[in-house]
Amino acid sequence: MFRLLITARSFGISDPNVFNELEKIKEISYIKPDHINAFNEAEMIDLSKNVNGIIVGTDKITKSVIENAKDLQIILKHGVGVDNIDISSATNAEIIVSNMPGINDISVAEMTFAFILSFSRGIIEFFQNAQRGKWSKYITHDVYGKTLGVIGTGRIGREVINRAIAFGMNILAYDLIRNEEIEKKPNVHYSSMNDLLENSDIITLHVPLTETTKGLIGLNEIEKMKDSVFLVNTSRPSIVDEKAVMNAVRKGKLRGVAIDVLEKLPPDYEYLDMGSKLIITPHVAAYTYETLGLMDIRIVKAIKEFIFEGMPTSVNILNKSV
Repeated sequence: MFRLLITARSFGISDPNVFNELEKIKEISYIKPDHINAFNEAEMIDLSKNVNGIIVGTDKITKSVIENAKDLQIILKHGVGVDNIDISSATNAEIIVSNMPGINDISVAEMTFAFILSFSRGIIEFFQNAQRGKWSKYITHDVYGKTLGVIGTGRIGREVINRAIAFGMNILAYDLIRNEEIEKKPNVHYSSMNDLLENSDIITLHVPLTETTKGLIGLNEIEKMKDSVFLVNTSRPSIVDEKAVMNAVRKGKLRGVAIDVLEKLPPDYEYLDMGSKLIITPHVAAYTYETLGLMDIRIVKAIKEFIFEGMPTSVNILNKSV
């Protein structure tokens, strides 16, 4: 019997019938503990002791978790980012680690543009004023003709660029690897990081968390930006220095910031005193029925492939050497 642990809180939210699909597989028994916040290391060690597979969301699978999970054979990320999984330790233990790149491109790109439009047109502030009985008008901004700086031109970055083109924006792109197809698109130009920081009206981040990208946007980078910049982060939390960004907003150096990925929820320090200059969401850019439902289907299929064929092909294997 293949014992499966499901700690991804997002699994089954879109369509609970996915559990029926799991139950149809006679070779599987599964457990999905109820929890609001991510499990800590001690809890993960206890939960994963006797399991063969884990469907994980944001819970951290550390070296200690892996060392204590003697029967573990496969870790399936219900999403894309895997900075919460010690892939090196999993590889040493001959445990397959997978994720699903490309599955949330549209939803994250749409969320990014929702942030951009909401802030540019003052939608949140107008609504907050309406709730207080204030119906005064003030002038907002078009996004048409503005310069959007896109840091990271992978799948999600490309989808954001496509939407920016449709809105008539000028795009400055930065990536270690240039994409020639993107460069052929109208109003898109690759630039250096400094040029992007100095000339963008809006900056959005779409890079994975690595040793290179950790702290990519800090005090030095903020100082190079225009005073009127709106910053968007829907990628990973540690890519930006949160305190430096928040201080820059308070001081008026940044016009505003939208963050879907915080270091900790709820945050240790007070963010919510900045009114409409700040938009915070609890890591929900990929939380759409469409995206989560597709993730569920793909993971169930991958589990079947692993059990019956020995290798899952419906997901992306990150340590193929295993």
